[in-house]
Amino acid sequence: MAGLHHHWWEPYRKSYDEMAASDPIAKEEFDAIVEQMLMAARDAASRLRC
Repeated sequence: MAGLHHHWWEPYRKSYDEMAASDPIAKEEFDAIVEQMLMAARDAASRLRC
């Protein structure tokens, strides 16, 4: 969001599905990053509950 706010790059022109169809390797990498972030958030939440 900060990059768009400060005009460091232009707003997105392609949807996630369009980008995934044209670049399957980038999609796999993005999905892996999201998975790692979700796992880290789950672990952090479980530590806070203890």
